[in-house]
Amino acid sequence: MLFGFVLLFGYAFIVWLVFFKFKWMKFNIAWGVVSVSVGLHLLIIFMLGLRFVAPYATEAKVIQHTIQLVPRLPEPTLVTEVLVAPNE
Repeated sequence: MLFGFVLLFGYAFIVWLVFFKFKWMKFNIAWGVVSVSVGLHLLIIFMLGLRFVAPYATEAKVIQHTIQLVPRLPEPTLVTEVLVAPNE
């Protein structure tokens, strides 16, 4: 996420340097459209890249085996027996 913001602000800074600070190129509507579309494509490529480099694990560890038993009874009733064997 932080790298995305750095990428966005870095690109905006480069556009500002080229068009407004040093005035190497004259800013007009066409260059504005090109600059915005290039910036959006950079962000899209970054977001697609996140999909493939997201952390994952090949093994999982179960810390606690718990199953919540909630009876669905129409009226308050005393549960007298649970028909499940231990450790299953």
